[in-house]
Amino acid sequence: MGNQVIGRPVMVSTASSPVQVRGGMLVRSFGRVGLIVTPVVSYFFLWAPILLLVLFSFNDSRAVDTWRGFTPEMVYEHLQRHCRR
Repeated sequence: MGNQVIGRPVMVSTASSPVQVRGGMLVRSFGRVGLIVTPVVSYFFLWAPILLLVLFSFNDSRAVDTWRGFTPEMVYEHLQRHCRR
């Protein structure tokens, strides 16, 4: 009864062909790569917009579509307006 799944006998084979073993190892290696690549890609898509907002907050241009250079001027203006003593 231990070798049955939903009323069907399970075929247990200890001998496997080299093709099956190589195919299984290929699937395992892709599985391991997928376990590394999937979180990296997911975190990239989650964090990329936030990093772009931070980067463009130091843009010298007022328009978002053009990059004129790096300047902390707008950050200083914001701090002067909101952090007056």
